[in-house]
Amino acid sequence: MNDSKRAQRAEADAHVGGTVRAMLLFLVVGIPIVLFDWRVLDEVLVGKLHSQAIAIALVLAIVFVVCAWVLGRHIRALLPPEA
Repeated sequence: MNDSKRAQRAEADAHVGGTVRAMLLFLVVGIPIVLFDWRVLDEVLVGKLHSQAIAIALVLAIVFVVCAWVLGRHIRALLPPEA
């Protein structure tokens, strides 16, 4: 019985560590993406259309969504299963 509790505890610790890494990745990658996309959106709304910057902003927006999805999966793994 004691070994199974240790195994469950080690698995829970691994999930928490993965979630912390996902949160750090989201912060390190997400903040610059949002700032760049915000700047490009501001320029587009002013009327300055730079197709290369818009294309990069769209790709970065997809990367941001994927990072948010990964973070959500990690957080969801920490929640108890629904009955």
